[in-house]
Amino acid sequence: MSLGKKIEDLRRKRGLTTRELAAGVQVTSSLISQIEHGKTSPSLDTLRRIAKTLGVPLIYLLLEDDLEPQVVHKRDRHVIHLEDSQLKASFLSPLPPQGLELVLLELPPGKVAWTKSRSHEGQECRFVIKGTIRAYYGEKTYLLEEGDSILWDGTVPHRIENVGDSDAQLLIALTPPGYLPLEHSEELEAGERMPRKGKQRRKGASGQAGGRAGRSSRSKPDTSVRHPAHRGVEARTRDASPAPPSAS
Repeated sequence: MSLGKKIEDLRRKRGLTTRELAAGVQVTSSLISQIEHGKTSPSLDTLRRIAKTLGVPLIYLLLEDDLEPQVVHKRDRHVIHLEDSQLKASFLSPLPPQGLELVLLELPPGKVAWTKSRSHEGQECRFVIKGTIRAYYGEKTYLLEEGDSILWDGTVPHRIENVGDSDAQLLIALTPPGYLPLEHSEELEAGERMPRKGKQRRKGASGQAGGRAGRSSRSKPDTSVRHPAHRGVEARTRDASPAPPSAS
């Protein structure tokens, strides 16, 4: 809805004429009419007086986004599984996230989310729906039971642990949103570590690819699971080996 249309709708709901609104704003009724029809833009000072006369916050007139609520039905929630897949996070707020993110986290007994402390920009509030939780915040710990909540600055490393005997549920609110990016970064970090491990395995006992350890594997079957890249290196090494001299 345009600014002019919003002002006109509010004026009509208040039962005011353009003349009456103009008198309250201390401008001409012609200017009010031009603003409502989008023929001119009011100054910030004029807009502030219009908002005051209409009884609404100034920010309400400046908002251009659709203010209709967004509904997330239980069947439509986006769900992710963390760590060893036993930790379940359900997004209660719409995706993609906007200014606020709400997450329902379910933790089995003895589980930690995350195994390493995390940090991010903004603030985070956690409310214990059920269970007993130990919250780690920097060098301090806090024991939280059903009905308790904790608010912290996300830039300080933090994590939580279910120290009770039953499943725990927490409602997590983050602003700005940041829970989903953390989950994706975990996957990316794991993917980046795999190639480096593969390169180290290629070295034989001598410290070189295709060394003595690589040659001895031809006479004794290797039952270990090998990365495809390793088999390629060994194949190239065998192809590059000099052929035995032919009998003359």
